[in-house]
Amino acid sequence: MKTICFVGISDKENKQPFDSSTKSGAIVDQIIQGLSFSCIKMNYVSFVPKDKKGKLRYPTKEELSHSFFDFQEKIKRINPDLIVVCGTIIQKELKKKNWNFCPSLFIYHPSYILIYKRNCLNSYINETIKKVNSYFEIGDNYEKGIIKSSRKL
Repeated sequence: MKTICFVGISDKENKQPFDSSTKSGAIVDQIIQGLSFSCIKMNYVSFVPKDKKGKLRYPTKEELSHSFFDFQEKIKRINPDLIVVCGTIIQKELKKKNWNFCPSLFIYHPSYILIYKRNCLNSYINETIKKVNSYFEIGDNYEKGIIKSSRKL
């Protein structure tokens, strides 16, 4: 069976990556329900980045850079057939690192859709399912490495 790895930004306190109890996790779960592949959810940064007041924050550039090796090692162990990278933060980081270890599909982070494109949520879910399925249907017609998603919703 093919394996797909959904990659988010960073861990959250006492939550699994894309935990079903979170809004983003619930959306990723809906996408996974529309797929007939083995799916794994993980984060690029495997710790909870917090500000001085203890609140969750985005990882710094240094934290992102330092997380690459661990991320790459996890991907090597998992050996997925496709990585679905959620959000531009990780997309940009992987492009800086000239990522080509595994085919990758870049999509908007579910939280972006919820905040800025809520009326496109069903389209986002359906289009992501279609893109993942198309990758495996088309197979070698996709260039190896990075698969760019369309930016229109």
